[in-house]
Amino acid sequence: MLLKWRVFLQACDADIITGYNVQNFDIPYLLDRVETLAKNKNIKQKLDVFKQWGRVKGAPTKMRETTFQSAAYGKRNNVETTIDGRVIFDMLPYMQRNHKLSSYTLNSVSAEFIGQQ
Repeated sequence: MLLKWRVFLQACDADIITGYNVQNFDIPYLLDRVETLAKNKNIKQKLDVFKQWGRVKGAPTKMRETTFQSAAYGKRNNVETTIDGRVIFDMLPYMQRNHKLSSYTLNSVSAEFIGQQ
């Protein structure tokens, strides 16, 4: 199923990958899951191809952990992902920077802006 998702991503050739907390949850989860599955030597080579989400052939998706700290926002640990040739736009940090809300869960933000969860 993970390999089919990569085929879909390559086929639609998206310029922008977006989601809610996609940088700190969804993308790391997918890449960590592949690392776990790759311990099985029979499928390791296929799964190495999975990490190539970008437009540059052979270039793997890269992740690194970062820490941001300021008086206004406090300390935040983040995962920064690089996918060559694609932009990742995560709505969670956008909402945290641009809107003062009591909660930033997806349900709370949905209720605030579209009136439903």
